[in-house]
Amino acid sequence: MTIKVTIPQASEQFSQLLKLVLRGEEIAIYNEDNDNIPVAHITPNPSNKSKQIPGQDRGKIFIAPDFNAPLDDEILADFIGE
Repeated sequence: MTIKVTIPQASEQFSQLLKLVLRGEEIAIYNEDNDNIPVAHITPNPSNKSKQIPGQDRGKIFIAPDFNAPLDDEILADFIGE
């Protein structure tokens, strides 16, 4: 979701807005006279994302042996709405 602020708001709250950007939010800065067209965007830097390393979670995740087993009737009833 993009957070919309005016230029004076961005100036006053710049450090708080940067904290939001670090969490992945996008900031759109609008001129006070025309709030339909943003004058600037502050977005997270894509190179700051953590790298995905194949196999980094090996041994941390498991699938139960009965994963594909049929569900009990009372659990199935919750899904069906009976």
